[in-house]
Amino acid sequence: MLAAARCQIAQSEDQMPLDPFATAMDIAGIDLPTGFDIASIASSDHQSFLKLDIDSPFRNCAVADMHVMEGDLEKAEALYKKAISLLPEYGAAHFGLGYLLRRSRRHSEAAIHLRLALICPLVFWGGSFWAEHILPGSFRNDWARKSLLWVKGIKEPHESLKDDPFLERIHELKLETGVVECADMDILSELVVEYTSRGQHLDALMIWMNRADRAAMETTSFRKRYNITPSSYAETLSRLLRNASCDRRAELLADMLNKLANPNALHL
Repeated sequence: MLAAARCQIAQSEDQMPLDPFATAMDIAGIDLPTGFDIASIASSDHQSFLKLDIDSPFRNCAVADMHVMEGDLEKAEALYKKAISLLPEYGAAHFGLGYLLRRSRRHSEAAIHLRLALICPLVFWGGSFWAEHILPGSFRNDWARKSLLWVKGIKEPHESLKDDPFLERIHELKLETGVVECADMDILSELVVEYTSRGQHLDALMIWMNRADRAAMETTSFRKRYNITPSSYAETLSRLLRNASCDRRAELLADMLNKLANPNALHL
């Protein structure tokens, strides 16, 4: 508990998320620590925190980051791959593995994972699924720009990426934020159509979600300009989920939308 609190508090000095820990630590008779930052977390604190769920994708990715920082690339590669096997759309693990493969001069393999890092939904970036915590690798700073530049610089991508629509248009993408107009929005929409026509439904689904995640960081007027509304997004998302044989997720989405449409409904 203490290790988790130290790691959690270190995430932000301005918004220390004390509430999830304060009650439990009070019951346990443990004083809540204050004044920590990322640099002051002891290795034992982080290791203890990560042992809370040894089979989570986050845990495997975070420990892999530590091995990268220590120069043990073999152990790191195995853990990134395990994280991806547990959650194939985990963009953070794809970036870590892409970084490692590029560092090892295995550029064609790196292209596979850097591409996935760029199209995975942004919700699978940075933190875990049971605590708002950051991954430890300092190489993650500015990950999107790095991924984009590195993929653009790979002359011979992996054979499996031959004629890949995303890579064919990679030089058009800028991944800009805070702009009035963004050509990326149109390009990503066109890629959804292209992947759907090819039967690559998971790629189409992830890009659609990624596009919405990026638009969510912009203004309301920006989203209106590109017709990104809850209804338009959900309608296409539902269709893409069905195409990708994610029937259960499509059913959950339909149920959620039905409940939201009912003003008397109770929601989680």
